[in-house]
Amino acid sequence: MRKHIPFLLACIFFLLLKGKVFFDFALIYADHDQCTLWNAAVETSQGNFHEPCFYGQSYNSNLEAWLAAPLLLIHVPVEFAVPLITSIMACFIFLLPAIGNLRKGNTVAAWCFLLIGFLIAADAQLIMSMPRGFINGIFVVVMGYFFYLISENKWKQFVLFLAISLGFWINPNSVMLSVPIVLFDWWQSREKNWIMAIGGGIVGIFYKVYTLWFYASHPLYDYHKKKIFAFEWAEWTERLQRLDHYFFNKTWLFAAMIVISFFFFLRDKKYRMTIGLIIYLLFFFITLATERVGDGMQSIYYHQGRMYLALPVAFALIAGVSLEKANIHFHFATNMGLNLLCLALLFLGLRNVDQRIAAEFNFGDHGVVVEKVERIKARFNRINEACAKQNIDLVVYAENCKVCWIDTYAIPALSYGKIETINLREDRRGWRFEEEMYHSDRNCLVMSCSDSEHFMIQDNMLDASEFDQLTSCYYMHTNTNIPDHFRPMLKQLRYGY
Repeated sequence: MRKHIPFLLACIFFLLLKGKVFFDFALIYADHDQCTLWNAAVETSQGNFHEPCFYGQSYNSNLEAWLAAPLLLIHVPVEFAVPLITSIMACFIFLLPAIGNLRKGNTVAAWCFLLIGFLIAADAQLIMSMPRGFINGIFVVVMGYFFYLISENKWKQFVLFLAISLGFWINPNSVMLSVPIVLFDWWQSREKNWIMAIGGGIVGIFYKVYTLWFYASHPLYDYHKKKIFAFEWAEWTERLQRLDHYFFNKTWLFAAMIVISFFFFLRDKKYRMTIGLIIYLLFFFITLATERVGDGMQSIYYHQGRMYLALPVAFALIAGVSLEKANIHFHFATNMGLNLLCLALLFLGLRNVDQRIAAEFNFGDHGVVVEKVERIKARFNRINEACAKQNIDLVVYAENCKVCWIDTYAIPALSYGKIETINLREDRRGWRFEEEMYHSDRNCLVMSCSDSEHFMIQDNMLDASEFDQLTSCYYMHTNTNIPDHFRPMLKQLRYGY
């Protein structure tokens, strides 16, 4: 145990860095996708399962919300529980492969995973802390890989390929880790079991088959449609020239790891590994042509590099395999040097995180609506107070305005389902419209942004002075069956009731 103390100390440094990101970023800011996961966590904690994927789309998942649901049952606030789960997942993505390799006796590989966790750019640190489904597929693959590393069970290969298959169908960006796991670990093993591997992969496909059936049966739920496997070869050359953007300005780091891996593979005459690395690099260059890689911007909230969040873990795995037989002895001086390096990287990382957060919020366009959590909660408290006074149980957003993108999902989440919402223009939750079909005599707060043609100010309009700082919307209090009342608008827009 004593020989692992330096490694455990470095893990503590790594957790301090992740803690900084959690407390100074993940808990402070939220966007409408994160609020959607708040809503999903509350629904799940109350036993309501509406759809197998992220609300309003037939891809990605609510995994972070599902894992956060038990925390809600022990009264952890939803705005704390969901980002906490995502931050734990972000830690595990690096720590579990490191611990698994340490148990196998590959100390060099363990340190590779840990060091790369420090060395990734602040942009990637922040993105991986966002509850937005960016890392859930990678997390599933890492869990399967960890079981594969530490287990002697004959089912470990089944579990590995089940995780690889599930991770891919949950979020295809996990494939950038799955491919090197297969090429550099499983494929090189003398204990390959093809039946177990194929069986695990096939079982994982059942999840995709189920989602295809579900959204074919509930087409209104698949609002945000996107092609997962579309290629844009005309853009390939231009993207190749912007590699540093996809690598979060860390191209030098990945290039160094590739060169080192090639050197040691060739030195140790591991020609199969060398071929595997060439195959992986070719695979990476092919992925640059996929449509999803071009979907994004500079902001961390919509960064194109989110498609390559698994690359640091993948290159750590490859470097660890290449250095497995390197003559590295972990004496006192070596361990002390590694700890000092991790400590220096910790302080550097803390500074970089602060700088990147400041830079992001000096940047005007995030690609999504972003607000401070305290501001969202303050607005909710005022709405909640007004709803309590008037016995309101449904808030209706009739027109898009800045706050409705977040409040549509934040209000039911923060009220734990006591106040429902519906956004007639852009609600991702098709099931909400179906639910309202069976409600009558709703006590509603209707919020209309500059749409006086459809919504006239009523005599029983709520006291405007209570809301003059809330939004730029009109407010009125009405008892209405929402689907009947808004049937013409719904037919005009997207639902056709």
